[in-house]
Amino acid sequence: MKSFFKKFLFTPPPSQTQHDLATKIKSNLKSFLKVGGFIILILVISFVLHFWNLEQPHEIVFDELYFGSFVNNYFNQTQYFDIHPPLGKLLIAGTAKLAGFEGTDFDFKSIGEDYQDVPIYWFRFLPALVGSLFPLIIFLFVLSLGGGLLAANISAFLVVFDNALLTQSRFVFVDIFLLAFGFLGLTFFFWGIKNKILKKKIILFIVSSVFFGLTISIKWTGLGFLAPALLYFLYDDYKNKHLFLNIKIAVLMGAIVFALYFSFFAIHFALLTPKDHNVPFKSFYGTSFWQFEDYVPYKFLKPTWRYVGEFLITNQEMYSANKSITAQHPYASAWNQWPLMQKPLYEWTKDTDKAGILQRIYLMGNPITWFLYTFLIFLSPFLLLKFFLEKKKIPSPFIFLILLYLFNWLPFALIKRPMFIYHYLTALCVGLIATALVSDHFLKFTKKSRWIIIVVASGVIIFSFYKILPLSYGIASPDSWWFRFLL
Repeated sequence: MKSFFKKFLFTPPPSQTQHDLATKIKSNLKSFLKVGGFIILILVISFVLHFWNLEQPHEIVFDELYFGSFVNNYFNQTQYFDIHPPLGKLLIAGTAKLAGFEGTDFDFKSIGEDYQDVPIYWFRFLPALVGSLFPLIIFLFVLSLGGGLLAANISAFLVVFDNALLTQSRFVFVDIFLLAFGFLGLTFFFWGIKNKILKKKIILFIVSSVFFGLTISIKWTGLGFLAPALLYFLYDDYKNKHLFLNIKIAVLMGAIVFALYFSFFAIHFALLTPKDHNVPFKSFYGTSFWQFEDYVPYKFLKPTWRYVGEFLITNQEMYSANKSITAQHPYASAWNQWPLMQKPLYEWTKDTDKAGILQRIYLMGNPITWFLYTFLIFLSPFLLLKFFLEKKKIPSPFIFLILLYLFNWLPFALIKRPMFIYHYLTALCVGLIATALVSDHFLKFTKKSRWIIIVVASGVIIFSFYKILPLSYGIASPDSWWFRFLL
């Protein structure tokens, strides 16, 4: 891949004839299409799927009830509390601002409520854009991990034809930001691990830590990307014996992650704090920085120290609020139900005038790929045992993917608050990547029938995706046996 880019970006000397130049351009174009042609096709499909009919339904869909309201609060300078860090809402608010949005009196009262004057296209634009580019991010991650071009292409294909990922990246939700920043962080991390030039290695790790800082600033579950990376760092220390260097790099990365995390809260507070700075920032439980007035009057504190106090209190209350959520939800699901997709999630429904016609948005994945990768995940302990008994070296990417999967699945077993199937999306992506790597491995032994297998398998996956598509978009559809089976 690296040698291809060197060849593609080669600038011929002036002495070359026009014929030689044309020949080289033609050759490079063929090489480019051979390497990047399929991912370009996947990206085109992804953009069409994400942006088609983006404004529909023109009603509040599930957590748009909260995220849409939070975004609007930045324009109205209405203080709010959320159990998640603010970056996702800030990004959507910034996009709406660039589109000319100046705030609305719309109340964001209930799911299914018509948006009226809210420019919902621009609220949904950035999640759809990032969702459209997500297959490319997965493609690059697989290459950085050491996977081949076929494995990277299969991964991108599986991602673009998964209904759960499509649904969760077309509305005013922030999960796709978490996924995109997390996998970009890991991509640059592995490029840094493999780079032998110290200066470039450090630059790549800095970029990696920027993306880790971004993903943790979306949701705390972004730590599921950072923790396996740090463990891999320890493994790399043990293997290559450069502990001191990696400790310094890890400290630098941690400092960058924290600085970004704090900075987004500072922006959040600055946008919501009233012009009269004598008025404290009020938090979820009615407490605020004024508690410190017993020691230092609030109005005499510099803005930086106000933000530090607000930052500490808000994060403490986010933690407390996450722990104290006890309200039940009919479509909440347990961590051990997710691998087999036992309890998908209704996100929006609407009655139609015609009998037997359903119109609803249902968060569920593509059953074919979902059950295939779940089978492979549960097969992995036996593969590890096989490596151990045969005294073979376990491939590093295989170890890392297992770590990444477990860190983004098992911790949910400790959480008592209601959870939903979208909490499994990171682990889902890891499973799809594992499926692609295993498929690439076995396809090497089927050279004669390889393309028949690929075409047939792709057709089955696309067909399954297509049959569920009405439930991803909320398209009015007949109440067929297929839907009764799924619902």
